[in-house]
Amino acid sequence: MRRFTARRQTPRPRRAVSPAPVVSPAPISISLNGDIYLEVARLSDRNDQISLCRVSKEVYLNSRFLLYQNIYVRGSAANALVDTLDKNTDLPPIVASLLFADEDAFVDIVQWERVIVQLKNLRFLGIAPLIPLRRSWIPRLCFRLSWFESLSTVSDEWLDLLRRQSSLEHLVFGDSFHGDIPTSNELPLLQTIYAPGPVIAQFAKHLRFRHIRFDYDRYLASWSLLPSEALDFSLSSSKITTIRISAPDLLKLITHGAQDVLSPLEHVVLEEDRSWTDHLYTNIPLLTTSLGKVVAMLDGSFPQLKSLVLVCASRRGPYVRRRLLSSQDGNHFANSLSAVCSAPALRTFRFFTTTSKDSWVNWGTAEEAKVRFDGFSYYQTWRGGVEDYGDEYKYVLNEVYEDLL
Repeated sequence: MRRFTARRQTPRPRRAVSPAPVVSPAPISISLNGDIYLEVARLSDRNDQISLCRVSKEVYLNSRFLLYQNIYVRGSAANALVDTLDKNTDLPPIVASLLFADEDAFVDIVQWERVIVQLKNLRFLGIAPLIPLRRSWIPRLCFRLSWFESLSTVSDEWLDLLRRQSSLEHLVFGDSFHGDIPTSNELPLLQTIYAPGPVIAQFAKHLRFRHIRFDYDRYLASWSLLPSEALDFSLSSSKITTIRISAPDLLKLITHGAQDVLSPLEHVVLEEDRSWTDHLYTNIPLLTTSLGKVVAMLDGSFPQLKSLVLVCASRRGPYVRRRLLSSQDGNHFANSLSAVCSAPALRTFRFFTTTSKDSWVNWGTAEEAKVRFDGFSYYQTWRGGVEDYGDEYKYVLNEVYEDLL
């Protein structure tokens, strides 16, 4: 038998293999309809809208109104904004609302004059102390305001402007007002005022309103109304349907003869004052405080009253060490106050804190139920946030009641 011996073979050297060529993918060009870009821009935040406006000239021209329609500006950015509007004369007609949002906002007066006369479609204007207006400009202004807000004292030229804005529906004053109050003939559409108590008393004596909000400090509502101011309010021809006020001030209005002005009330919103927590730290019963007294006065003389809302302070002052009220306190307030409130149509009670919004439906009846309220934030004022100011403005105009709360 033949034997076969395996022969060791020397391995053949491998042939060098060239790497596969790298093939770059062919660039994909997607041409989107301008309407698609616009819809994407509408659903985007401000930074993304700016990026989209850089895609092409066509996209910029179709979408830029989203950047300039509703403007909220602070400090030195106000001057930069006016410079942009001055150098791009097609932009001012786009602006529908313009808010100079703090006391440091300033503008170049020469540029501002050229810009303000081009704001043809402006409906909301909020001014700061350093924003100028000259009487010689007023006859050249083409806008018709629905909303005017001022962080500072209103007088002189700005007062002259208000007298010419017959389309005004809403006024917001952060400080005092000096001069003759406009007449109802000059401001026939006026509905809302948000201001310190003395300013509201001035205006209510001469003009008609439906919605009123008293401006207090950011910690607790203060006792702002003097008896003479409450008496001035009682002389108003207004028929108020919504009011946001402190319990002590509402008590003053009712006891100083404003019953006829307030009898059409549908919604009452009360700001927290010291008495809300006084009884928690002492033996003072809630029903003997100003809050308890004013709620006891909500009786058959308010036949249209539908809701009562208590808004707790969002923070405490530097010398107030009491805790913030919470959702658990709402049960105590709801149960205590329902025993004395007898307005026939009042079936909704709400208690809002920094962390909760609770609502009692069928309040004071056997069918009473507590639910979580999912409506508008009652801590937002008529000034919106930096990014959402435009939406805030539109929402408030359509839902005055919700913003008063």
